[in-house]
Amino acid sequence: MKNLIILFIFLSTTQYLAAQSISRSVLPSHGGNYTDSNLQVSYTIGETFTQTLSTNDIIATQGFQQPDSLSPVALHLTFFIQGYYINNHQMSPALFNSGIGSDTSITDTVEVSIINATPPYAVRQTTKAVLHTDGKLQCALHPMLLGNSYYISLRHRSIIETWSANPITFNKNTYYDFSTSATQALGNSQVDTEVEGIYSIYNGDVNQDETIDSNDFLVMDNDIQNFNSGYLSTDLNGDGTTDSNDFLILDNNLQSFIGAITLP
Repeated sequence: MKNLIILFIFLSTTQYLAAQSISRSVLPSHGGNYTDSNLQVSYTIGETFTQTLSTNDIIATQGFQQPDSLSPVALHLTFFIQGYYINNHQMSPALFNSGIGSDTSITDTVEVSIINATPPYAVRQTTKAVLHTDGKLQCALHPMLLGNSYYISLRHRSIIETWSANPITFNKNTYYDFSTSATQALGNSQVDTEVEGIYSIYNGDVNQDETIDSNDFLVMDNDIQNFNSGYLSTDLNGDGTTDSNDFLILDNNLQSFIGAITLP
């Protein structure tokens, strides 16, 4: 009976301890803390040495202390898509026009990738976020990007993959505007759609092979001949229907040999 009581007390104590959260606390006179962009190490005299290691997705701490919670990096982007662009910093609500949702302030979803600034230009993180009709997109990124510089890559169902012109240093709130100049994109790969000094990313790469060519035309031609509508990569102007208006955008970009400009 005595053994059972001891076992019960032990299990109860274990469950209680497991429920507690331990946050790092270092007394300046009895320890220290070191942090750079890739590593966080903290220690106290008389306690276990602690090291925090991370990958893109995981932060793991070994030892007695635990790391404080790290806030994500907030990335704020401004950019427009050529066919969706109307004028005066506004795009069509492509999702709504395609019968998806009721929010007319949303244009579409876009894939944002964060890429190392040096060869082999590995992707550090990729996320999908909502692009609004005013060209604004915001997404939360891994806190370990903080303080380092990366290229920003944009992908979408019909745009040519487009990178920032240069690596961007990531702060807690990081801002980048592609629309102010063609030179904001790597290789100047943007177009002033309405000739008003506001630049947009080319679209027409409906098969996402990084080139606007006859293969994209064949896909679009099939949708036009079949009067297809809805959420289609061939709907280049975002009105919910694939027709001759979309063909004019694709044909102009095809004649101009538009293709993705990225680093190998």
